[in-house]
Amino acid sequence: MKLLLAIAGLFLVQTLAEDVRAHEESSFLAAVAPEEQRACIKEGEKCAGDCQCCGKWSYCSCPLFGALGCSCIIGDAMVCVRKKKECRTSDVMNTPPGGCFSSSKRRHGR
Repeated sequence: MKLLLAIAGLFLVQTLAEDVRAHEESSFLAAVAPEEQRACIKEGEKCAGDCQCCGKWSYCSCPLFGALGCSCIIGDAMVCVRKKKECRTSDVMNTPPGGCFSSSKRRHGR
């Protein structure tokens, strides 16, 4: 019976320690400077979501369900459309200027 109480006590202490650790982690993340939260990630670097990747056509790719890690890669115009709906930061969507389907090449004569 004492062994059961000791195990229950250790479980309670472990649970409380995890709660405190999670609270400290969330308060640390809230204290991160706003510039660091808004900074975008260049292609080839590790990411956690599409809105972190710089450029309107770049997105966060996680091959093999993230087993190899996730990184920003170049996408297409549909990535731009999706990011316009999901992402709130302007520095992610500002390069290159123009719409999602814009092209610098103009067709002449047709």
